[in-house]
Amino acid sequence: MSEIAKKLEDLKHKDYQEKVLKGKELGKTQITISTLTSEEEMNCHLYAQQYEKMGYIYSLKKETLAYCIKQIDDTDLRNVKFIETKEKDGNDKPIKVQKNIFLRDILSTWNQETLNYLFMEYASLYNLTTLEMEKAVEFIGKQVGKIAKDSNIDPNDIANL
Repeated sequence: MSEIAKKLEDLKHKDYQEKVLKGKELGKTQITISTLTSEEEMNCHLYAQQYEKMGYIYSLKKETLAYCIKQIDDTDLRNVKFIETKEKDGNDKPIKVQKNIFLRDILSTWNQETLNYLFMEYASLYNLTTLEMEKAVEFIGKQVGKIAKDSNIDPNDIANL
């Protein structure tokens, strides 16, 4: 792998956050959620855009949850792309569907209060990650300003490098 690709691969997991949810809202179930990749977030919006108004909002919430759920109790879904269903094909083999579609179908059977709770937890995690990134950008900005001042360089010249 080239040096540039290696550095960019390292950034793939930068500020990736996870949160374990448990409590009365979920009964005995423990769910781990995470922030989404840009591709996952785009897929959520692409799916939801087929609906209008409130349908868009509900489907965006549900699709976001289908992507952000990474573990249910001891079942790790992080590297799972497809999940077998109970249905069989013509050769009596289990039919597999994409993980997000499988989870979306299950989430569609849940009550809105539980979905709202999970989505609020996701939004909280997303906001925390955003705040951490803003602090990092502010810190870098201060460092650039200090370097520019110490070196008698226009900060704009550094930013344009």
